[in-house]
Amino acid sequence: MSAEFFEIKNGLALNLILLLAAICIQGCSEQKHDSRAEDGPQRPAPSAAAAEDAYKKRSLNFPADFPLPKYPNSELEASQVKLSDRPAHTVILTSRDDVPTVSHYYFKALKMGGWDIGKVINNKTYMMLTASKDGQEANVMISETRTGITAISLYANKK
Repeated sequence: MSAEFFEIKNGLALNLILLLAAICIQGCSEQKHDSRAEDGPQRPAPSAAAAEDAYKKRSLNFPADFPLPKYPNSELEASQVKLSDRPAHTVILTSRDDVPTVSHYYFKALKMGGWDIGKVINNKTYMMLTASKDGQEANVMISETRTGITAISLYANKK
């Protein structure tokens, strides 16, 4: 995953929340008259600013059963679990640490955790590695974004 994709995806998530808030506001204003609504005070519909604030304050937890470690100096941006005949997890983190520091951490942590490191592509602004262990496969992709934040994409599935 490139840094540009991560920034676009993150921006799309925020835009989606703002769009949903706008649809909710529009839908609420087009409701048919209901005499019950006159019984109490009306609550204002959430604004786009309120939706953006809620997005920024969201609380995500790193999945307890995820087989790869969470980088210590990182924030969880997204987590997805695919349940099928081949379960898979994807976790997106961000950090202010540089790519070489984060890359060194994951290379060392996976080796110490018994993972067999496969293909590695590494330079100053990007690192990608594949690994396998006990029937599982994993990919770690680390890249520098245009804003100087390091994006960390972790993927693991069962063979």
